[in-house]
Amino acid sequence: MMYLCIRVNTPADRRRPAKMAAAQVVVFALAMVGPSPGSPLAVLEARGLSRREVASIDARHRRRHGKPLSVELVDETLRALDSLGDLLPQQVVHLLRSNRLDALAAECARVADRPRHWCSFKKTLCDCAALPLPDIEPEPTPPRLLAIDCEFRPLRIAAVDERLQLRFDYIVPDEHSFPMMPGVLSCDHRLIPRSSPAETRQLLLRQVEGGARIVGHTVRHDLEALGFAPGEITDGRVADVARTVSGETQALAAPPSSGEEGRQKGGGKAARRVRKRSMGGEQLVSLRTMAREQLGVEIHGGGGRHCAIQDAEVAMRLYLLDEQNQ
Repeated sequence: MMYLCIRVNTPADRRRPAKMAAAQVVVFALAMVGPSPGSPLAVLEARGLSRREVASIDARHRRRHGKPLSVELVDETLRALDSLGDLLPQQVVHLLRSNRLDALAAECARVADRPRHWCSFKKTLCDCAALPLPDIEPEPTPPRLLAIDCEFRPLRIAAVDERLQLRFDYIVPDEHSFPMMPGVLSCDHRLIPRSSPAETRQLLLRQVEGGARIVGHTVRHDLEALGFAPGEITDGRVADVARTVSGETQALAAPPSSGEEGRQKGGGKAARRVRKRSMGGEQLVSLRTMAREQLGVEIHGGGGRHCAIQDAEVAMRLYLLDEQNQ
């Protein structure tokens, strides 16, 4: 059977690059006919990708490299993903359809320099160094330091201790969490523990009462997002690694007086204005800049979602570095 696709060209179509137009024809043809058995596209389809997704991956590769996907590249990428060992099939499918295959294979190859794990925050591979706490005792003793970070929609908190071990990672249900939990793959729903706002506050208070000091970047905003009243955790038990462009640390600034800061934490102009006011009008240095300048680590690349585990880990490393230099 032969398919004939007829369309009327518009001025916008005439401005479209010829390579992109050719790639669209390939997508249409593959989506209608399907890949031949044994081809690299058939291998991708066997991994759970739809026919349309496979065609889009091939078209993306053609636009960038001027040639179709090769069996060698597909096999190399799949072997690299399988070598990570702990990826679920749906996670593999998401990585394949949202990344260039050559870039994905290169990312997996860097695992020798720094381990790569599936990140349910970013929905991609993450190089955060925080590791799960060994399952030695049901209620581990409070650490000396506990770095926290919150991400939003859904509200989620991660905490890392001074040994860079992950203490907990919870979704804190709010009006943006259920029933769909936007930004979280369905296969990850059952893997992420949930904790109510009250339970999360009690957990943090138990850590503080056990001698832990709460660390973070603009950490007061995280505490307010979790529902802590200003001053509920005294300043002596909170250490903020944030600093202004002039070098002042936020630990010297007055704590927030309302819940506005907590609600506005995150990206966007409103959040930056709130954080700037809390420092007496001075602009804060971002965690990304501090990580690059003081630790030589690149985070928040590509402008995508942040990983709370990685942000908490970086905040802890910055605090430990300052502690060593004192």
